[in-house]
Amino acid sequence: MQIRLLSVLSLVLGIVFFSSCKKNEPVPGGNQNVESTFNQMFPNATQVEWETKSDYWIADFRHDGTDKTAWFESNGIWKMTESDETFNRLPEIVKNAFKAGEYSSWRVEDVDILDRLNYERLFVIEIEQGESEADLFYTNTGSLVKIEFDSNDDDYFNQLPTSIASGIETFIQTRYPGATIVEIDQEDNMIEVEILFEMSKVEVYFDQAENWLHSSRDVSYQQVIQTVKDMLATTEYASWHIDDIDFIEVPEYNFYKFELEQGNQEVTVQIKEDGTFLNDPVNPPTHPAIEEWIQNRYPNAQILEIEQENGMTKVEILFENIEIDVYFDGNDTWIRSERDVLQNQVPAVVMTTLQNSEYANFQIDDIDFIEILDYNFYQFELEQNDHDLIVKIREDGTFIDGDPINPPTNPTIEEWIQNRYPNAQIVEIEQENGMTKVEILFNYVEIEVYFDGNQAWLFSQRDVLQHDVSEVVMQALNASTYNMWLIDDIEFFETPEYNYYEFELESGEQEHIMKIKEDGTIF
Repeated sequence: MQIRLLSVLSLVLGIVFFSSCKKNEPVPGGNQNVESTFNQMFPNATQVEWETKSDYWIADFRHDGTDKTAWFESNGIWKMTESDETFNRLPEIVKNAFKAGEYSSWRVEDVDILDRLNYERLFVIEIEQGESEADLFYTNTGSLVKIEFDSNDDDYFNQLPTSIASGIETFIQTRYPGATIVEIDQEDNMIEVEILFEMSKVEVYFDQAENWLHSSRDVSYQQVIQTVKDMLATTEYASWHIDDIDFIEVPEYNFYKFELEQGNQEVTVQIKEDGTFLNDPVNPPTHPAIEEWIQNRYPNAQILEIEQENGMTKVEILFENIEIDVYFDGNDTWIRSERDVLQNQVPAVVMTTLQNSEYANFQIDDIDFIEILDYNFYQFELEQNDHDLIVKIREDGTFIDGDPINPPTNPTIEEWIQNRYPNAQIVEIEQENGMTKVEILFNYVEIEVYFDGNQAWLFSQRDVLQHDVSEVVMQALNASTYNMWLIDDIEFFETPEYNYYEFELESGEQEHIMKIKEDGTIF
């Protein structure tokens, strides 16, 4: 027995000794800048392994008993470190936030810490329940700033810090002293910078010229100033349930935006810091011709706001305690009206049609009731895993536009699609820039197929992930002068002559489009 125990002990010590003495790999290409920064930051690193991705040098290693991954630019600038962690060693405020959240019943699969250059530290709790997985991103204040479901970003490549324009950085530090950056993103042609300021998450928006547009943050009722509370208490909504409150800053003034509900009714009220209404329910802006039309169709409706939107006049009204958006063209002619509805407000005949379709198992994300001149219909936003779909059903239960059973078709085009994409489902057909665009669902992949005016096929395109790209194409990209650039997006194109991948690449402020055929030829 003693000999056996000594043998086991020797084996264990041998494994430990071998692991600790494993030779560190050299930095790829002998990059002295990266090596110098790495050695300064992690002098006790062992088991170092290197790889490159886009224009980053990546080190996997062990440091002070913790497995880590560090990312560096070619000039040696450190960008991010991922550190393995356990749930029990997280800050109490983060653990308590998770335990009090809606995902507390999910199983914790893994925990990581992300430290990034000039960005807020993030604690990532990877959770799963059944076949669903999610990454929860918390700050050191316990704020849940982001949720990613079924993410393929296993190495946190998408969390690398983005360079911030000097004008934006100066504005943020001037208006929000001591703020730290959580994330930078492009949204609807705006630059969105998410910051942590005085323990609160603030979303700050700029246009492409770096001009500040507005800032928004969630606040509690206790944080609302008394002047605003007093004004809300004088309205007919004083007894309504407050579902959400945002504090919004714009260049001209600041205001509070209240999302209120009572039963199935919802309304939004906006009150400036001085207690005056932004969308004044007592004296809203009016437009005589439009107001007359609204009163005829929606008797006693209350106009909350009138604004111009994409060449149309959008009028937000309150009718029978329901918010409705009503749209008119430049001649004040009514185009459509739309409002949010709940599933229990949808007629049985419409729900039956949806439930008898192949989308019965899709999750309903949102429902709008839309009125137009010819008929009324319900628009469902559906989702399943990474697939999103819009289905429109008339009040009589028949499909329109994206009819998954009997979609509007063009016989020649439909026949061509079935030959090339057997059993594909036509989601929508529309005219776009003199072409016919057909959106199909083929093997659960959304593809856009384009035809000319003579119904001749022009090309097809779809989004793909990097691991879907063939090896020969990636080799061609890696052998090019852009091999160190960041891949922002990839699309796969089919044409009558050949198929190719289109890469959207970026490096700092520079952007480049590269097209590579399936055989690896760059053109």
